[in-house]
Amino acid sequence: MENIAIEKYLNQSLNMALSMNGESTYTSSFFVEVQEDGFLFVPRTPAGYLIDDELYQKIFIIANASLYPRYTLLKQNSAYFMPLDTEDIHTQRALFFPCFKGISERLIVSNLAEYANRDKDHQIPIMKNLGIDYKKVTSIVIAGNSGSGKSYFLTYLLEMLNTISKLIIIDPKFDSPSRWAKIMIYWSFILKRIAQKVTLLVKSMTQ
Repeated sequence: MENIAIEKYLNQSLNMALSMNGESTYTSSFFVEVQEDGFLFVPRTPAGYLIDDELYQKIFIIANASLYPRYTLLKQNSAYFMPLDTEDIHTQRALFFPCFKGISERLIVSNLAEYANRDKDHQIPIMKNLGIDYKKVTSIVIAGNSGSGKSYFLTYLLEMLNTISKLIIIDPKFDSPSRWAKIMIYWSFILKRIAQKVTLLVKSMTQ
């Protein structure tokens, strides 16, 4: 589908499901603009509805179901505002909904070391059709319940990063990530002391 057709389809979906006291594209209350990496919901302000987290999540739910399986929306914790390059004060801001074409599928990697040495084009694959651009991302948080696969993912991530960077690992438990620490005994001692101090700091912050 062309972007114009997707915009028309999204406008129809939002007009029917949002129920904003008569506010719709027919009253020029908002419009949708499709981009390469997502789409913009552009409200025309002043508006007769609140532009907040609740509205953002409603639009996400509607668009996520409407676009599946052609596109997968990436869920955000809160409203993702984006400034627009226009002199019209009524449409200088938008809600951005990042997405990618297709649906995510698990990667099947038989040889991790060999896979990590392939040309990545600034991308670390996370799933099929989904990757991390390591030229843009500065930090990653890995969170999950016990047994959910955090250690497996960390092993994968470190193996990928090991081919493109020099790793400095602070591991108070000296667990599996320590095998990437190819440094001298002196630096191992220094990093151990740093790890101990970080652990004490975290404990003091959580008490």
